[in-house]
Amino acid sequence: NTNMKWVTWDQAAITALLCFAVTILLRRLPPIKWRARIISVAVSGSNIVLGAMGEIPLRAAKCEEAIASGAELEQASNFADEGTSPSSDTRASADYRRHLAKVLVFDALTEAKHRS
Repeated sequence: NTNMKWVTWDQAAITALLCFAVTILLRRLPPIKWRARIISVAVSGSNIVLGAMGEIPLRAAKCEEAIASGAELEQASNFADEGTSPSSDTRASADYRRHLAKVLVFDALTEAKHRS
């Protein structure tokens, strides 16, 4: 048949088609409960690192200084949100993230103390 025409696909068209196909596929699957972390806390030695409290993971320097100077864990954990700039999104507000940082840092420090 001489009336056939070949269609050439550029990268943008292929990407759009694949995104459309994935969207249709995901809509047909049963809903999945996602466990997304609002913030993350890591304690290693005398370092405390907070994730999702700024554009990059941050060290809780004030909290580390308080522990080094002999402050109680609860007092030190109150400094966990200083120097951070968390954003608000659909999972949590910035104020909630600040509060959660203090709570989770206290929990992580308490656990680290019991393990040592």
